[in-house]
Amino acid sequence: MNHGWEIRPLQDICNKASSNLMQKNIDSENGKYPVFGASGIAGYIDYYVQAKDYIGIIKDGSGVGRVSVYPKESSLLGTLQYIIPNENMDLRYVPDAQRLGYPHSGSIQKPEKARHAH
Repeated sequence: MNHGWEIRPLQDICNKASSNLMQKNIDSENGKYPVFGASGIAGYIDYYVQAKDYIGIIKDGSGVGRVSVYPKESSLLGTLQYIIPNENMDLRYVPDAQRLGYPHSGSIQKPEKARHAH
């Protein structure tokens, strides 16, 4: 019962990216934009890496595999992996964002019509 919705693999609707930010490199910074680590805000820098909301997955340490949603205009330490919705993909339609309580209602499936919208 898909009612015109298309179910796609995560790699079709998101991209992954790695961070090269290290805690020791941001400790001396006092910027405006947050940098998140495995346990929350690790510091602030004068620039951001991600311009829109995104998902981060801890890839190193005791919290490995833990998934969280992060706000636009922020960055992650290198111990986390970015999962970034494609340009025409709303984070509301990404399953892990729904499970994590991303602050919008919506389906975890992508509408066929929206796939072609610009």
